[in-house]
Amino acid sequence: MSEVETQYLKHGYWNNIEHGSVLGGIITTDVRTGTVAIALLAILVTIATAHLWNLVVFGLHMLRADGRPADGLFQQQQALLRTATAPTSMLADWVKLWWIWRKRTTKALARSVLLCSLTSLFAAATIVAGVFSSYVVDTSNLQVLVDSPECGPLRPNDGNTFSANNLAFLDYSSKLEALSVPYAQECYQEGTSLPVRCRIFVQPNIPLVPERRDCPFADTICKPFDQPGVTVDSGLVDANDIFGWNLQGHQRLKYRRKTTCGVIKTQEYQTVFEAKDYPFNTRPLLPGEQNLAAHYGLRRYTGEWANLTMAQSLVLANVTRGYTVNTVMRWGAPERDLDSNFDPIPELETDNADLTLIMVTLNQVRYSAPVEDPFFSAHKPYNWIASTTDNMTVYFSDWPNAMMGCKQQHQLCHARKGVNDFCTDLSFLPDTANSTNFPNASEVQIAGLQLILDASGSYTSYGAALKGLNATAKFASNNGFVTDDFPTDQWVTEVVGWEKYIWATFQAYIADYAVGFSARVPALKEYIQTNLTKGEKELCKVQRMVKPSGVMNISVLGLAILVAFATLFTLVDLIVLKFIIFLERSRKALNPRIGRWIQDGVFQLQRRAYEANDEGIWVRQDTEVPATIDGQPLCELSFETSRHCCTHICAKKNGDVVMPRVGIKRGMTVMSDATTVYDGTNDEASSNGGSLKKGIKLNTKASLNSILKE
Repeated sequence: MSEVETQYLKHGYWNNIEHGSVLGGIITTDVRTGTVAIALLAILVTIATAHLWNLVVFGLHMLRADGRPADGLFQQQQALLRTATAPTSMLADWVKLWWIWRKRTTKALARSVLLCSLTSLFAAATIVAGVFSSYVVDTSNLQVLVDSPECGPLRPNDGNTFSANNLAFLDYSSKLEALSVPYAQECYQEGTSLPVRCRIFVQPNIPLVPERRDCPFADTICKPFDQPGVTVDSGLVDANDIFGWNLQGHQRLKYRRKTTCGVIKTQEYQTVFEAKDYPFNTRPLLPGEQNLAAHYGLRRYTGEWANLTMAQSLVLANVTRGYTVNTVMRWGAPERDLDSNFDPIPELETDNADLTLIMVTLNQVRYSAPVEDPFFSAHKPYNWIASTTDNMTVYFSDWPNAMMGCKQQHQLCHARKGVNDFCTDLSFLPDTANSTNFPNASEVQIAGLQLILDASGSYTSYGAALKGLNATAKFASNNGFVTDDFPTDQWVTEVVGWEKYIWATFQAYIADYAVGFSARVPALKEYIQTNLTKGEKELCKVQRMVKPSGVMNISVLGLAILVAFATLFTLVDLIVLKFIIFLERSRKALNPRIGRWIQDGVFQLQRRAYEANDEGIWVRQDTEVPATIDGQPLCELSFETSRHCCTHICAKKNGDVVMPRVGIKRGMTVMSDATTVYDGTNDEASSNGGSLKKGIKLNTKASLNSILKE
């Protein structure tokens, strides 16, 4: 099967019903947009974790800030928490603190392990969050929703499908069958590891397990061996699963197909006749050519030869190295009876199923050993002489052909609100789906049921058997010679293989409805119905398929959670920690711990360092950002214990003039000893904390409060 093209996909928001209304929200977008989304999500996670880390260290600091005297390690840890550096940087600082204090205080390691562990865990969690944020965007093997303007059912013109006007249908069928045969062989296998080509449908296959049983027809017509019948029953399969529909719970549909086949007798129901007497020859006959006639029912539209259900040329049987297949069918539904091509004998008659009769001509297929399979039975030895030095014993079939009869039964169900599902009886395939056959079904359910009927009516055991046999894979170099051991139940494998092909074709046909049959064969465009009913339009919008690449899916829930938490962490950090906690009302509620948080801030620590160096007159000492009065100039903090610096206009010994960087107001004179301030414009120098009178001496020991009192 080929993957659906990007142009037939829905781009934007849709809901995957299988994941629920909350988890199923999806935004399908192109690769470029998806790549940008991944990058933005990574940035968003980085921002969110940074703000969350600020909240974590704030909580730790507040929890530890009990006001009791503590050693230098504790105080430095508090200061480090207050800086709220990145987790990895803080982890390195924790280690440095432990290393410096390991021999200077008690239990330095124990007091550092918890903080180091917490920081490490958060750093790891940040990495994990970044990785998992990428899972918000799926990039491969995506479930996508089909949205095609070419969607619609096929409504071919009445008449002969072999006419020139309907060659498009034959072209479509051949292309679909060519894809379905290998898909059935490769993808309808047991196990979870399937080839890449199987990643097309939401559910690649369904389990088809054969069950041996007694003769499904009259006992007299089945071959006399133990359990000559086999049943392959799909059970009721949810159309949302196998066909990929996206129908809500009260709109869901289920379909069941049950096939029962039996190996039937050959010699007792077949006769030989002269080929020249047969009027329906398609080639020139050979002299003395004979045919083998099978009498299992009346063949329609053959006149006096109606008793000949199928025929086999014995000449071709003697020169053909391979199997060939011929089939006839009788539909059970009266409305479909016109498409039947034979009426079975009483031994094969059935009232509640469609009947297919399959003839496999065994021809000149050779086997290296006797074959015990009752359908492919071969026990006729022959001394095959290939050359004067090369001969061996081979085995040919016991009879020129093998016969099998198969009954197909169908069951359809549709959900109903408030009551149990409505289900038809297990019987032959109905002709149409309408409100009479399916009471209380919605319009989209009617459209879906009709599409299932169309697929089931187009692809049956009648056509599946004509696609060939799995037994041909046992030929050596395609020369009709079977050298490997031949299983005793190969006939069961053939029945299962036909059913796999039918289900694979169902999947492709129903998907083509949504994509557009003309997407596979453009000539079909004129045969696609355009005046769609409401239900058919709805059915066009519910086809899910798998797209291995080419688009990306963004989880709406994942995106919403990520954005919500990122926004929450950011707002709490920016608004609460940066503004609200410094309001007077909040301060009263959080004191005294909030005061310790403020005092451990880098600006307050800097203030305290300057005050310890007798520099500056500071105000706003209980706020996050302290300040000096009137922009006083401050020296650069030095690692030296004490240092005199020039904070005013003064002359060095060499005569150079040194200017302070900032802080000297116009008209203010700073004496050379940096302890007396004069304002040359008026009698007082104003400040935020009070006033300085002209000529006041600034004692290096004086405090701000004593100065303000003066």
